[in-house]
Amino acid sequence: MVFVAIALLCGGCGGASSRGGASNAGVSKSGVSNTGGSNVGGSGDGGSTGSSSATAAHASPGSAPADSPFIAHADTLCKRIDAELTASTPANASKQAVIGVVLRHQALERKGLNELSGLHPPSALTRDWAVILADRRQLAAELLVLIRAVNKGDQAAIKAASASKARVHQALLASAKQAGFQHCGELG
Repeated sequence: MVFVAIALLCGGCGGASSRGGASNAGVSKSGVSNTGGSNVGGSGDGGSTGSSSATAAHASPGSAPADSPFIAHADTLCKRIDAELTASTPANASKQAVIGVVLRHQALERKGLNELSGLHPPSALTRDWAVILADRRQLAAELLVLIRAVNKGDQAAIKAASASKARVHQALLASAKQAGFQHCGELG
């Protein structure tokens, strides 16, 4: 049971293999602002395991060039957040170690979402960016579901959370790729 949670944790929370990236705060050299952000939405109770309504809408193909300053800036932030998530793994297979790392990942995701939500995409990317953020919010909520399942020792709930995260993560990957992002779909 705990091994399933560890696999879910390591494979689904920042599951990309890319590492590194620099932190950018304030206004980037390209003029993309990341100040004046909004709060992260969602219920925060982790009770929802379905994909977000924004996920159902697909990103519009070719909505912005892949060399967009916004995409470059967002990808840099996503790459850094992903490195933080990937660096946090359980020291052992104990229930406490797994829960501790899942809690850390949830906090990192929440912090990352706040930072990413503060970015202001160009109008051509507004819809795509909203879909990406909605999927990331859903993945962060799934971490709370996982914590509850591990706490209860509920293997069926752990497997259900794993399947739900996999579906949302695939939608995130597809949306980000279609919109031209390289790293923002790798998170969650």
